[in-house]
Amino acid sequence: MKKMFLILLLLPGMVFASAYNYSVRMMWVGDAEMQLIMRHPENIKEAENTIASRDCYSGNKSPDWGVKDITSDNPRWSSYRDGVTNIQEIVAEDLFDVGNYKIIARCLNNADPEKPFEGTKVFIDTLLWKGVPGDREIVTLNAVYGTQTWPIIKESDYKNLYTRILKFKYVKSGLGKGKYSIYANYATNLDRDDITTNTYFKVYLNNEQVYRDTGNWEWNKKQTVFHVHKPWTVKVWRNDSKREIKVRGVADGAYHSVDVYCNLVLGRYIGTNSFFVPKNGKYVFKEHDYLHPKK
Repeated sequence: MKKMFLILLLLPGMVFASAYNYSVRMMWVGDAEMQLIMRHPENIKEAENTIASRDCYSGNKSPDWGVKDITSDNPRWSSYRDGVTNIQEIVAEDLFDVGNYKIIARCLNNADPEKPFEGTKVFIDTLLWKGVPGDREIVTLNAVYGTQTWPIIKESDYKNLYTRILKFKYVKSGLGKGKYSIYANYATNLDRDDITTNTYFKVYLNNEQVYRDTGNWEWNKKQTVFHVHKPWTVKVWRNDSKREIKVRGVADGAYHSVDVYCNLVLGRYIGTNSFFVPKNGKYVFKEHDYLHPKK
């Protein structure tokens, strides 16, 4: 049996003294009225010259993205000056939502007409994306008046695991605590070797991160079954005929007669499911009802 110990994340602090893995900055000098926006994948097709419902910008400085009420996966907008340089910045520790994010630099149409800004250069730096230093984009304002936008597309750090929760069980074990059992499958068409179970595993239930492992995985000789031991037990099967995840452990919370929003993060994959847990604390996926819903 092999063992392996890995660092959870490539820390951006190795280059920048920061806890963030995502950092986008816009800088300019002059009287142009600029606006930096990070657009959620859900709104990627919205018009670039309008504000979308989930945009992160000056009017919505820290929207709740990713897992509900978890702040570490929310972007944060800020504005400041460094001498004569105007700066707007959006940072995030993590971005769980799967899809493409759009960075929009916008020159607003209500800039002071008495102070033309034609020829002003704007620098848009992707300081970090997925923890890796990015590129610089330079745009030049060519019109004295009117709205202009410059979009940059950035791919999500996560791929869809396409999980389905097959069984979920909650049993109260103490004051405010309970024992959890989660059984799920994931997409069989994913590249088996791309399911990087040797990096980290996280479990989110509603508003709480109930489990997080930073490595120390063990596996069988064929490398088809990966697992970690107590205080939580996690097993991941990744052979050609079985793509399953089993999780057991103890955490705070109570799940009786409630809807549960579950996120399983496996390496750089994330699976999201919602399901209702009855009064007895047990949920079972009923395939027949799923394939043949009642009218």
